[in-house]
Amino acid sequence: MARSKNDSLETRTGRAIRSIDDKRRILIPSDFLLSMEIEKKSEVCIYYPGGDYLDILPISIYKQGLRKIGELPPHDEERLAFAKEHYKSKIDGIGRLRLPYVEGTKLGEIRKGSKLEIIANIDRITINLNPKEK
Repeated sequence: MARSKNDSLETRTGRAIRSIDDKRRILIPSDFLLSMEIEKKSEVCIYYPGGDYLDILPISIYKQGLRKIGELPPHDEERLAFAKEHYKSKIDGIGRLRLPYVEGTKLGEIRKGSKLEIIANIDRITINLNPKEK
């Protein structure tokens, strides 16, 4: 779904709190997915360099990165970091995303019932793994 020139910033941004289920999945609001032109039942890229936040990007962004990284020598630090920070996942038919387990990180610590904040930005969907209670 292409964005029209009349789309306002407000229609493409927002926040939601969602809980993790027993399979490490989180329900991404449909309007957030539409704003990024991500369809249900499609692959996505999860970018997680560590810390409290991860980004969900269209798989095309991941593939662009793979092409760029593929031009680097096998032991190049940027190439190795890319492999450790990018994960492929899939949005299921109802909009749930399975989060990867990354041992020794905030992402590895989330459990069933954990509440996470989902933030729709203009160019990505961000998940705050450590939202502050309001």
